[in-house]
Amino acid sequence: MKIAILLAGSRAGSDFFASLLDGHSQICQFPGDFVYDQKLKKIFNLDPNLIPDEFIKLFPHFFNSRLNKRERHDKLGKNKNEFYVVDELKFKKRFISNLKLKKASKINLLLNLHESYSFSSNDRGKKKLILINVHLIEWAKIFFRDFRSKEIEIIYTTRYPLSGLSSPLKDWLEYKPKAVGPDFMYYHIELVLNGINMITKFKKKIHVVKLENLHQENVKTMKNFCRAFNLKYENSLKYSTFFKKKWWGDKSSKKYLDGVNKKFKISYEKSYFYKRDVSNIEQILQKELKVLKYPKINKYPEKKSIFLPMKIELIILINLFKFIKIKSLIKFFYYFLKRIFLMYQLKSQKFLVTKI
Repeated sequence: MKIAILLAGSRAGSDFFASLLDGHSQICQFPGDFVYDQKLKKIFNLDPNLIPDEFIKLFPHFFNSRLNKRERHDKLGKNKNEFYVVDELKFKKRFISNLKLKKASKINLLLNLHESYSFSSNDRGKKKLILINVHLIEWAKIFFRDFRSKEIEIIYTTRYPLSGLSSPLKDWLEYKPKAVGPDFMYYHIELVLNGINMITKFKKKIHVVKLENLHQENVKTMKNFCRAFNLKYENSLKYSTFFKKKWWGDKSSKKYLDGVNKKFKISYEKSYFYKRDVSNIEQILQKELKVLKYPKINKYPEKKSIFLPMKIELIILINLFKFIKIKSLIKFFYYFLKRIFLMYQLKSQKFLVTKI
């Protein structure tokens, strides 16, 4: 059985992609991020009999989706009033029963958690792929220290770079403006400019999925995905669901998103960028833009313009003054210098991935 780790580019639809896989009979997955931080890492070193209880404590929203309000799993279905519940006792019993069948290695415990959850959800078809939505590259670093199987591959969702930078900033300035600081912006800048380079260091096969293609060329893209992982194509791959109940997108989107949108177009907040910002981004990502067939806007300027503030950085700075966040104001200059160093050292690099 193959394992695919799902990692997210900047606001690039990783949860949307996972929702499209939800009803596939050959895929096993949890309905949300598998947050592989130090807390989750520790449970794999416990007495195996204690693992299911500790897992439920870490992920209670997997067993009662009404607890997952941020991802709107409490508002599923056509009328936005449905949810799902998974029997905790059945999950525990199944996990303990499975311990008798295989050695309790970390990889077997990981597979056991997924199989037990699938069994307890009454999803008992023959599985060929386990999809683990690790989501963040930082969590993936911890994950790959523990799980080194050659069978593990990476799926990385991405989108047009200027959209990947402007979308999270716009959404969070409207959703939770106090949470938007210099570290938030640097995280997304690094992810857009250096995400592919960071995940190649895991030395795994990488499949890149464009958010635009998930909408505009849904059937073709999902058939390519099935071929890549030797799965049969099923009509469920056209629908965004969790537990086969319609999903409307997460809360930070503000509006309700109605699944696959064939009219989806590349868009970004032009007011968030200076011309020099766009040129610097395109210079660094020239190979990536070419391979993924994204449009280019500007000619490349002299690289010294990276030492000037980006428009999105100034927007963050104004937001910090608005809420008088002194510590974040001090951090701003640290992340400003860090961003300059990042862009200074980055060069257009090889794009060694498989495009789905």
